This record gives sequence, C-alpha cells and structure tokens, in this order.
Amino acid sequence: MPFEGDDRILETFRELCQQLTITNYNATSVTWRSDIQRGRMKGGTPIMGVLPWDICVLSKNTIILPLHMREELEPEQWRPIIASTLFYKKTLRTRIIIGIALRTLLFAAIALALYFALQILLPQPYTAVQSNGASNTGPLGGFVGILFAPIILFVGPSYSSYTYLRRIRLLADQDAADIVGAPLFISVLTQIQQLDTNGYGNTSNRRGAGGGYSLPTLQQRLQNLQTYSGKATK
Repeated sequence: MPFEGDDRILETFRELCQQLTITNYNATSVTWRSDIQRGRMKGGTPIMGVLPWDICVLSKNTIILPLHMREELEPEQWRPIIASTLFYKKTLRTRIIIGIALRTLLFAAIALALYFALQILLPQPYTAVQSNGASNTGPLGGFVGILFAPIILFVGPSYSSYTYLRRIRLLADQDAADIVGAPLFISVLTQIQQLDTNGYGNTSNRRGAGGGYSLPTLQQRLQNLQTYSGKATK
C-alpha cells in the first residue's frame, strides 16, 4: 500500500529532475525497503544487505527509500538525500566514468613499467617449467613482474576507485547543499544519526545497492557539509 507521503516525495523528485535538467530517468513510484540487493552468488542467489538509512536508490521506475525512516522524516526532508543521489548517479556520471578509466590506465602503465624495470634490475636467467613439462627461460625480473602485475592491476584500481567514488559522493552532497541549503541537509543527517542507535551509519564498511563502493559514514557526510562554504570556493 502506498505511503501517504509518496506523492509529495515524487513531486519533490520531479522538481529536482527539472532543476537539474535530468530527462533520462522518470520514477513513477516510491518503494520502501529495509534491505537492498548487493549482488549475486555464483548460483544466482541474491546477496542482500541493509539499506543505509541516509540514502535513496534509483531503481527502474521507482525510488527506493529506507523503510526505517518512513515514519521518521517528512516528505520534504527527503529533498537533500534525493538531490545528492541524482547528482551522484546522473549529473556526475561522466566524471565518474572518466575518473575510474584514468585510474585503471594509470595502474596498467605502472604494472607495465614495473615489468620492464624488473627485467633490468633482475637480469639473471631463470627457467620456469610448466605443468605440461614445457620450459621457458628468460630474465628473472620478467617472471617476478608477471607475478606482481595482476596484483597491481586488481588492487590498485579497486582501492583507488573506492576512495575516488567516496570523494565523489561527498562532492554530490556539496552540490545538493548548493540547491537545497546546507542547513536543511545537515539537520536531516543529524536526525538520522540520532535515530541510528545501532551505529550502523558510522561503520566504515557501509555498502550501497549492487555492493557498490563503501559509502561515507554519516559523520563524514556531516563533517563534509559543516566545513563546506559554498560553490564559489570549490
């Protein structure tokens, strides 16, 4: 059954889309959930996790909001949270794609450079024997580089993207504060933090829909907004 405030939340959502000139997403309903799918296991079984109380998820034709906050926040109080999500998912999307691509290319270049550098630093011959009995002889550094390259290519971009996306989420909060007002945003997050008696909102391993990258904690979001002095200083 639709919540009595759903229509007002959808109206707020449409106003924000119009303000941000977002035309490629049209939510027609609001869904309230306590959990969210983070991914799937090998057999296709969904991996579920707690839906953080301070975010919304843009799903197909619907806005997903945390069930625990349905009776706690007024419809208008969802404005900054929805605005931040729209900035992150829509307005800043190109910046996110370019940023992740550049970081991936950077670590690919590092892995390649290390591979050749190790061959110079460790030039002594080394023979590797494969499981089928075939052997391959080359500089020891080349074999060491082959061992390290996958680690660099996986860990480097993953960690770099992890921290980068967290910074972009905080930037989305600042952009949202520019259009809805930082005081409103801070008051909403403060209210959620006070209701979060289990401390889940301040754990460092919070994850969003689809597993995603770790979200900033509630405290990090609040500190970001409290120290933000406006668009002119970005």
